Amino acid sequence: MPTAWHLSSWRALLLLCAGVWVVPCVAPAQVSLQAGPRLMALGGGGTAVAGDLWGGSNPATWAGLPSRQLGLFAGQAFELAELRLGAVRAAQPLSWMTAVVGAQHFGFDQFRELQFPVGVAREVSLGTTRALAIGAEARYTHVSIPGYGSDGAVGLTAGAQVQVVRTVRVGVQAVNLNAPTLGNGDELPRLLQVGLAYHPQEAFLLVVDAVKDVLFPVSYRGGVEVQPVESLTLRGGVATQPTRFTAGLGLQVSRLTVHIAAERHHVLGWSPAVGLLLR
Repeated sequence: MPTAWHLSSWRALLLLCAGVWVVPCVAPAQVSLQAGPRLMALGGGGTAVAGDLWGGSNPATWAGLPSRQLGLFAGQAFELAELRLGAVRAAQPLSWMTAVVGAQHFGFDQFRELQFPVGVAREVSLGTTRALAIGAEARYTHVSIPGYGSDGAVGLTAGAQVQVVRTVRVGVQAVNLNAPTLGNGDELPRLLQVGLAYHPQEAFLLVVDAVKDVLFPVSYRGGVEVQPVESLTLRGGVATQPTRFTAGLGLQVSRLTVHIAAERHHVLGWSPAVGLLLR
């Protein structure tokens, strides 16, 4: 089969999936992109990671944000211009909680998805050495396809994290636990995620996640993050169902951090992404 025909056939397949509302065809890449630039490079895992603005794997992570943050993120699934994602998110720690708001766009003129998340997180003391972080998010999703119409729904997500010992943190998240559906009966993805983060020192982090979508088999995601020098962080990871490999880096200059991430699907190819974080 000629290479050019092979690539164009995958493009046609993805666009056909969007046109007939078969969302699971593009969902794996979209989920990875929605994890944000840091966790995307860690295989899309990170349910137990604290202090990540994007909170793609757990809204409880926002309880660990030390200061006000603003993030911008852009990615392109499978190097297709029609499957681009752009997002902005802001977090503000308050006296008793952290508040987060954002907006996100995915798709093109024949398939467009807009999301508007709003969330809060809080840390509760469990004694002198432990704390429980809890978080919740309400996300409005609006999907529109010319010729088919448009509709929206609100999904509710909740999560928690706890420091088991000094070096180990565990987390859990339930996505769209209210089972929201669009007008034609299509359900938004419902997930249950459980994860572990091993953080023995500042310069090393290991994450492992198990993710169960109600419609698909269990997916395992994991990654490693190392910091060879203070301003540079290197990341790599892997995910299953389907098999994907990820890599990325973070470069910090004063209050600005630049994140670069890429994911490789064994058939569909690369999904690059870049993010900016201002503290």
